[in-house]
This record gives sequence, structure tokens and C-alpha cells, in this order.
Amino acid sequence: MAKAYRTQADVLKAKRKQEKKRRRPRHLKLAFDLQAAGSATMARFLITLGIVSLMAGLLWPYLSRIGLGRLPGDVVIERESMTFYFPLMTCLLLSAVLSLVYRVLNR
Repeated sequence: MAKAYRTQADVLKAKRKQEKKRRRPRHLKLAFDLQAAGSATMARFLITLGIVSLMAGLLWPYLSRIGLGRLPGDVVIERESMTFYFPLMTCLLLSAVLSLVYRVLNR
């Protein structure tokens, strides 16, 4: 059975009341907004990481000519059936260079 309304104001008031019931609470709306912003940031980071990895792979033959990857301090253990290689010094050098680049770009 439908309610009988006397004025247009009563109709609008009833509609607003129903809309308030259907709305998400404010804290949930904020959480969804932050989640969408986090997803966009993560996507941008992964795309950038993929491009950097691609560039490093394409430039690797040229980087190995200058000795990157065979620096003193890189650990190489060769056995009869296996070779273990851990580029410790190369990782430290790349970390220092990337930290400097990051610091310069954030100024």
C-alpha cells in the first residue's frame, strides 16, 4: 500500500531519506578511493619496472664490455657440474648509482 503525500516537499524528503539508506558509509567510500589510487600507483610502478628491465636486457651486451658483471668482489664458484655466480659488487654499484639518480630526480 502506497503512502499518500500531501506536498511535493514531503515526496522529496522521503526520496532523500531512501537515498541516505542506500549510500555507502563515508569510511567505506574513502577506502575504495584509496584502493583505486593504490592500484594505479602499483600499475605505474610495474610498467616502469618492466621498461627498466627491458632496457637493461637490451643494453647488457654493451654493459658487459665495460666489465659490469665481472667486477672484483663478484662471487664466482666453479665446480665440475655447476657454476654459482653472485654479482655482489655489481649489485652494490648499481644500488649506489640508482640511489643517486633517484635522489637527483626527487629534488
